[in-house]
Amino acid sequence: MRRRLIIAVVSSTIAVAGLGIGGATTAYAACGVPDVCSSTSAVSATLANVLGTRSVATVAPITMTNASQVTTLTTTWDAKVAEVSRSGTNPWSIQATLSTGKVTYLTNNIPAAAFVLSGNAASVVAGGGGTWSAGAGGALNDDGVTGTPLCGNAGQTATVTYTGTYDCTGTITLTPPNGTVQGAYAGTFVVTLLD
Repeated sequence: MRRRLIIAVVSSTIAVAGLGIGGATTAYAACGVPDVCSSTSAVSATLANVLGTRSVATVAPITMTNASQVTTLTTTWDAKVAEVSRSGTNPWSIQATLSTGKVTYLTNNIPAAAFVLSGNAASVVAGGGGTWSAGAGGALNDDGVTGTPLCGNAGQTATVTYTGTYDCTGTITLTPPNGTVQGAYAGTFVVTLLD
């Protein structure tokens, strides 16, 4: 038995979004009675977690210059946190690290642990909420990741929004290790918000 294969070609026209093949348009009638021409739907928006912003607004530059016969260098640091219509978080804080865990001059390094933060002080510049207090400070960590506490806030309520500016200041002291090569060392003091 012999089988035959039959192929049929069927012509068709497809209209999508009012356009037909060959540029022709398909006309649609305007909606009218008895059709239902519109409908409504409820809109709901669920906002979970937090609203607003909290950020490290400013970190003042730190410049240290030694004088003759001086074995340590000391100056101040200053960081501000700003909240704008931010849902409360309990607790939250800021901490400091030295990027890459060191400062460098050419091929020479001074480890972060040679820098010690002390005399931390906390003040609320404007608004805010909760209790803003100074952290313990201490030596910076050589890993460049683990933070040293600067200041923190406790007692905010999650259902309340806060707007304010918080200031955190203190002293930074560098005691260069014995044999440190003279030079202009540079690094990055990083202040991180934990909330």
